[in-house]
Amino acid sequence: MQEKKLKVLNLMTGGQVGGIETLCYNWGKYAPFQNGFAFLTERGVVYERMLEANFDIYDLTQEGSKISLSKIRKLIMIAKDYDIVMVHHGDPILRLYYIILSYHTKCKMVSYVHSCYGDNSQLSYGRMKNKMYEIIFQKAFDVSDAVIAVSKAGEKSYEQVYSVPQSKKYIVYNGIGSELINTGKQNVIDGCQPYKLLYIGRLNKIKGVDLLLRAVSTLKNDYELQLSIVGDGPERVTLESLMGDLGLEHIVCFCGESMDIQKYLSNADIFIYPSTCQEVFGISLVEALSYGVPCVANCLGGIPEIIQDGYNGILTEETSSEGLTIAIKKLLDCCQNGTVKRYSENAKKTALKYTIDNNCNQVNNILEKI
Repeated sequence: MQEKKLKVLNLMTGGQVGGIETLCYNWGKYAPFQNGFAFLTERGVVYERMLEANFDIYDLTQEGSKISLSKIRKLIMIAKDYDIVMVHHGDPILRLYYIILSYHTKCKMVSYVHSCYGDNSQLSYGRMKNKMYEIIFQKAFDVSDAVIAVSKAGEKSYEQVYSVPQSKKYIVYNGIGSELINTGKQNVIDGCQPYKLLYIGRLNKIKGVDLLLRAVSTLKNDYELQLSIVGDGPERVTLESLMGDLGLEHIVCFCGESMDIQKYLSNADIFIYPSTCQEVFGISLVEALSYGVPCVANCLGGIPEIIQDGYNGILTEETSSEGLTIAIKKLLDCCQNGTVKRYSENAKKTALKYTIDNNCNQVNNILEKI
């Protein structure tokens, strides 16, 4: 007799391309537990991809206002068909819905920590709202049967702000799909001029893409470069304007948002992750490593748990355009002298630690335990 799969309802704010959304999409494809995905605020590229794949999707984006009784009633009805409710995004309103569900269903509750707390990137709404939202986050942890952080840095950060019993705490690193691992094994870094730099991620202020553009502006005097920026967001217009001010139109390309990243990874010599916030993980770093692309990143949050300075990439000594310039230059010089191949080999070895199979099996064990 076939064993019954656990049914997990994933609460998400939206379905744009990002680390959280990519993980959830991969769960829909690979997880040994059955998933449903509820989108409360917006849709997006990942939402559309899930729709095409016939995942169990619940679109509540048009169901009343951001906080609405209609959404609550709908969620309660949906959750009755599930064993576990899991909340992903760090939006306090989403966590409020999660808390309400904990009182109106028999589901076990799991809080997934995809952010580092305490650096003002998680809560930055003004003193009164921050206090209220801190209460919501603490209550969300209180009603959870398990709290899963995606890195040691993530666990350490919430421990500094919130009270969570040790018995609830787990760390499970994010993972990438087997198709990336398999195709990436065959990839060979070109390492010839023009050197091809790549950034994949959202275009938000905290992602530090402005620092990357300034670094490229400095480096272009000594190296022949091309930079592809894959992603979209509220800072795109500002960044394109900065590109023009720096005279980079001929070497920088804004490629827009895409889930089909293989074509970009297979054409890259160096991947750059210039985020200035306490990033809890960085799935795009692992994606780049799987293709043997060495990475440059700021030494913040959970990034040093993935990137080892001098082994599979370079970590900056300071979070600035100058620090980024120095770090990128080190790898460009490795491209010139041929030692980048060693970085590339180590990158592929690192990526094997972060597979979606490992992630899914660990999460499934936790869900069965609770």
